[in-house]
Amino acid sequence: MGSKSGPGLAITVLGFVLSLMGCNKETASDSTPPDPMINLPKSQGKFLFGVTDTLDIGFSESIDTASLTLDFEPKEGIAWSFKGGTGVRIFGKNKAHGSSYFNINSPFTATLRGLKDAAGNGRSDTTFSFQPYLWIDRDEIDTTFHGYDSLFATDTTWVGGARISDSLIAEGALDFNETVGPIDYQDVKLVKVRAGDTLLADLTTRKDLNLTFKVAGPFSPVGFDSTLKAFDLNKALVTLTTGTSGSAYARVGADFGAFRQIFGSADARAIYVLFISVPQFSEGFYRVGVRIKPF
Repeated sequence: MGSKSGPGLAITVLGFVLSLMGCNKETASDSTPPDPMINLPKSQGKFLFGVTDTLDIGFSESIDTASLTLDFEPKEGIAWSFKGGTGVRIFGKNKAHGSSYFNINSPFTATLRGLKDAAGNGRSDTTFSFQPYLWIDRDEIDTTFHGYDSLFATDTTWVGGARISDSLIAEGALDFNETVGPIDYQDVKLVKVRAGDTLLADLTTRKDLNLTFKVAGPFSPVGFDSTLKAFDLNKALVTLTTGTSGSAYARVGADFGAFRQIFGSADARAIYVLFISVPQFSEGFYRVGVRIKPF
């Protein structure tokens, strides 16, 4: 019987030859320890995170998972797991408001101990600091509080101390699922805007939680409580829902004509109100970003 040859045989032989060549090639030794990397925004040396976020620490190469441990301070409400052989995932252990979450408004540190690669190249203990986004829902952590959450501290600063010219990112929670105890179905946030400026507000939440987002104003800071009590929510400037996308974006201009008509002056700073409400029998966290664009 004659010999048989073809493309498949040629490829097989070539692969065998290359494999033999590879056996004689030394693998370069790795003397560099793995580098940890965190893809999160950072402020004043601390990584910023949301109450329902999962935090991923990636490494520049595969690590020895048997040697690595993570220590947290404080330890309560935090868990972690490996993400393949090149990463670690940190997440909150608390269960409420429709999702797992970290302790509300609680910064923490994570210390990596025993970090090394498969070749044994290691790093000394490495500590990372994490800072939660600003919590602006006072009645969630103080059940005796009944009022409005102001997003501004002064005419030039947000409640957290940042300049009004910067963006504010903050978080809160709503719960219309209580059968016993107080029901928290709507949050009211106050923003102060100068005539001619534009208020930009972005609300995000879970994609399965349809929040209603309304913006109303302008209101006078003087006697504001009585003005708001008499306000008809159907007359809001903007009415949106987060829908299935989990987000809603509002853009409201502080009109010169409205300021002159209501306050008799275009130089006033007036109150605009953000209404955030949750459907009945629903609960969840939200994140709101606010920015004022100068005229």
